Amino acid sequence: MPRLSLSDSILSYYRFHFTDDGYPAQRHATISGQLFEHPILPIYVIDNWFRNYRKSKDQAYVDGVCAVADAVLRRMSPREDALIFVYPGDLSVARAVRPYISGLTQAYYIQAFEQAFSLTGEERFQDAAEGAVNSLTIPAEQGGVARYLNGGAGIEEVPLDVPELILNGWLSALVTYLRRKTLSDNSRHRAFAADNISLLKTLLSRYDIPELLNTRYSLATPLQINVQTTQDLPVHINSFGFKGDTRVFTATLAKAGGYTNAILDKDVQRVSDGCCAVFGNFRASLVLSQCFDSLQLKLDAEFSEDCEVEFSVLVANHSVATGEAEREWVSLGKAHASEAQQIVVDIPENVLRQIGTPTNFDKIIGGQRRNVYHVIHANRLLQLHQLTGEPLFLSYAHKWADYVRKWPTSSPYRDLTTADHSLNLRKELR
Repeated sequence: MPRLSLSDSILSYYRFHFTDDGYPAQRHATISGQLFEHPILPIYVIDNWFRNYRKSKDQAYVDGVCAVADAVLRRMSPREDALIFVYPGDLSVARAVRPYISGLTQAYYIQAFEQAFSLTGEERFQDAAEGAVNSLTIPAEQGGVARYLNGGAGIEEVPLDVPELILNGWLSALVTYLRRKTLSDNSRHRAFAADNISLLKTLLSRYDIPELLNTRYSLATPLQINVQTTQDLPVHINSFGFKGDTRVFTATLAKAGGYTNAILDKDVQRVSDGCCAVFGNFRASLVLSQCFDSLQLKLDAEFSEDCEVEFSVLVANHSVATGEAEREWVSLGKAHASEAQQIVVDIPENVLRQIGTPTNFDKIIGGQRRNVYHVIHANRLLQLHQLTGEPLFLSYAHKWADYVRKWPTSSPYRDLTTADHSLNLRKELR
């Protein structure tokens, strides 16, 4: 295999090792001999060798791209007219405990296979690029990455049961998707592109945090909910969860929530399938999302006698330095309960609009704290404006770039880093 023209620090970070059939795996950092075939690594390798070939015309780069692309095809799976690369579940990653496909990775394979086709002329790579394009339209509810809501569509980087729409993943995937040369030849893809632009225009303001000179990483966050009866009475819980617009999400009994909806089992006893009992109060972890226009908590329970039930949420104030949060309980109100009853509690606008973690400076690069994702948000919006002509995207690109320019003189950013993040903005935004 030809040498990768990457910096020593990047090569040291990824620890590339090519398998016998040409797949660029990653050596484990601490376990000698163990390899991990990360789905995104071939994309970096193909792009690097594609660029090197354009400079040098060395046939070794073409052969290398062909070998890696074929190794990828052996690991991808067909699904109707789509081609997907499944990430294995990873218990150390809260969002990704189950196997999933990533909209960001799928979109990047469009470009990778197009690069392989342009160098080799092999139709199997052109077909693979089309399969990657088609994969983006599979609904998340059917194991895909497309999130259809509010009359539009989005692309999930890591699909959860609840819509999240990580902004970096959505914008980056959409830019790659819109650059597809044959997109206009297919009515399904034209409609999907239009639906993405429509939903992004609707939700874009919800990512904006002007009081922090920042943006949200995504629009969903796991939040703890406390449900308390005023007399500490026995409660038989039939179901608990929330309604987002017209969709209902039900929590299951579990030791911890993470990025799943769970009734925390510390003080709860399971009494039958889907039901549990509690004395006085219980807590749940719900993944709430600003992707919805409205949210309501829904409790279906049986109470031993008339009582008042109070609902509260643990709201997080996230640090822009580390991403860690200071939390405080906020009451959502009380409801009167008697015997068997369904209780619905609206989540107020001021709580709803706090959902979603701000981007932070937790990455240390060259000894400096850096915010990677906010800058990407601004740059990608500029690219989307150039692809679509949509003025709202240009407006937010400049607004978010202006936040970056204000960081060196604004608290708390001026005390976090001396790195000049504006250098990472595209030249049109500097």
